[in-house]
Amino acid sequence: ARAIYERYAQRLAAVARGRLSLPLRARLDPEDVLQSAYRSFFRRAAAGDFAIERSGELWKLLAAITVRKTLSQVEHH
Repeated sequence: ARAIYERYAQRLAAVARGRLSLPLRARLDPEDVLQSAYRSFFRRAAAGDFAIERSGELWKLLAAITVRKTLSQVEHH
C-alpha cells in the first residue's frame, strides 16, 4: 500500500488540483480528495473488485477514482 501511495500520490493530487477552481481550492484540499480516493481503492481492492495486470492499468484506475471523487466534492461544495 505504501509503495502504491508513494508512486502515484503527487500525480493524483495534481489531477485533483486541476479539477478544482481557485475559489474551491480555498475550501477543499486536493490531499483530502486523494485520501478519499486511496481509501476507496484499497477497500475495493481488498474485496477483490479489481484485476490489475499492468501498472498502466493501475494508474488509469486510480486517476479515474480521483476524478470521480473530485467531481463529487465539487458538486457537494
